[in-house]
Amino acid sequence: ISCEWMVFCATQSWDSAEWKKTLASMPESPWWVNSIMRNNFKTPLGTLVTAGLFGLPLWLLLRSMNIEWLPSHLIFLDKIVGLLLILGRSLAACVEIYVLQRHFVGLAAMHQKAH
Repeated sequence: ISCEWMVFCATQSWDSAEWKKTLASMPESPWWVNSIMRNNFKTPLGTLVTAGLFGLPLWLLLRSMNIEWLPSHLIFLDKIVGLLLILGRSLAACVEIYVLQRHFVGLAAMHQKAH
């Protein structure tokens, strides 16, 4: 959660209110960041990341409460859904780390320029 808050603070400190579009269009951004962020997350990878961000906590809650949301003969789908949600959340964490890295590099450059 602290990583998410640091990313929130970093992106809100950028000059542009269009930080998602800016990040998605940077030529130096990795292809996977561009692919996730393009069209305001309306890409296959963006959808997976959004599902992981919002769906994984709900899935974990259901699992912790032992709530069966599928018939027993389809229980393998629960594991597939869980793996996809974990993958999506992991990709989101990778983008968050990339955003923080870019922010810290920018801060270091500003500090270097000031001195």
